[in-house]
Amino acid sequence: MNRTDVIIAAGIGLLLGALIAALGIIAHRLWIPTLFPQPIIAWLMFLMLGAFSLLEIPVMIFGIRKMVESRQPTTLKVALFTVGAFVTFAAIYALPNLLLTSPHTLWMGTVLATLGLLRFAAAVLFLGE
Repeated sequence: MNRTDVIIAAGIGLLLGALIAALGIIAHRLWIPTLFPQPIIAWLMFLMLGAFSLLEIPVMIFGIRKMVESRQPTTLKVALFTVGAFVTFAAIYALPNLLLTSPHTLWMGTVLATLGLLRFAAAVLFLGE
């Protein structure tokens, strides 16, 4: 898997993640009421989802590297799709904070969504040859 393909796949995932996060913020502002106004719940969600998102990075990098070792064209396509999904999922982990907590804790969901940048960097550094 060459570095250019990884950058393209991860970049698409990053753009999709930004779109998901933006739509989550808009949906919260327009339609979804605040279900958890207490800051402690927002902090718990932020810490749990953030830890899960960070701990997932080395596991996914290892798994994708194992997928690529087979060098079959179909496996490489699946691996590139997985790279894009891996980067996108940072925004998926941010959605509970973006959708369910008060507007005062919106920054927590935004920080979770920006972990996609860290995932992008990890994919480019450790998966591109």
